[in-house]
Amino acid sequence: MVEATRAIYLDFEGLPHQAPSLLGWAYDGRWMITIIEEQLAEAKAWKVPGGIVTANTADAVLESIRSIAEALERQVCAWSGRALRIIKRVYVDEPEKAAWWEENLIDVRPQALWFVRHNRFRVKPLRNPRTGHKSYDHQSVIMDALDIKVPRTYGRSVAIRGIKALRSALAEHGSIDAIDDETKQKWMATLLHNRYDCFGLAAIMCPVTRGRGQSLLEYKWVMNPYQSPVPTPIHDSLTKVPPIVYSFMDAWWDLDFFYGVCRTIDGGWAIAECSYFTDDIIFYNPRQRARDLGDAIKRANVENLAAGHFPRYDWLGRNW
Repeated sequence: MVEATRAIYLDFEGLPHQAPSLLGWAYDGRWMITIIEEQLAEAKAWKVPGGIVTANTADAVLESIRSIAEALERQVCAWSGRALRIIKRVYVDEPEKAAWWEENLIDVRPQALWFVRHNRFRVKPLRNPRTGHKSYDHQSVIMDALDIKVPRTYGRSVAIRGIKALRSALAEHGSIDAIDDETKQKWMATLLHNRYDCFGLAAIMCPVTRGRGQSLLEYKWVMNPYQSPVPTPIHDSLTKVPPIVYSFMDAWWDLDFFYGVCRTIDGGWAIAECSYFTDDIIFYNPRQRARDLGDAIKRANVENLAAGHFPRYDWLGRNW
């Protein structure tokens, strides 16, 4: 559960039977995408909503992801074995680099498929109009089964159309400065398709590892790239609260920053980011409403562990 919350999720975009054009990756609700097809690199000048776009070689961005994974002790995950096959082609002449990815890149598809089948979620397969073949294990199929919504604007086949459109436009005009808005919009849809794929992987693995009905903290993993999280109203202080709240907060109290819980104005509970304002005053920044107190504490606990924090004592064993 903690590994899935902390994981780096990556996804390549490209045309069938060709080297990929893009590599996107996300962790902690942040998303970055790198243009790895040199012919399209000029498009890095266009800003993308909800993330950062750069241009570099496949080797450079893979080395960056590896460095973060090793430094922060995080898993790297992808959907199916396709990503690993691409990486092996990138490192065909550098077997030592390929070996690291072969050992460390996790294919989350088997675990997700088992979860969906075991819990008897309704699955609507994709049908290939040319061959008639039905796919039950495509990422979009599992996202649909788990009710993880993706706008049609960023759905299947969008990435291919955007890549083809930008290639043609650059071949014709020679520079992105002369490219029309329609082509630019198709390209942006391609980038954001990748964002939904990366965020979708995290959204799938949340219920898979935490249990049916669980979801990511919406304020961190904002699926809509044009949406900003709305703050949760909060009381001025933690007065008149159950003793377990103080016990939970005390377990993390010696940290400069941690996830806690707080009351909302209407008497509910919220997950809050907590940090020291002075030596003895904690600043509460409420970020997301919880179903109840128990849900707030459990979610805050997982986020603390995912951030690499450890409680001062086994408060769950003693108090829950």
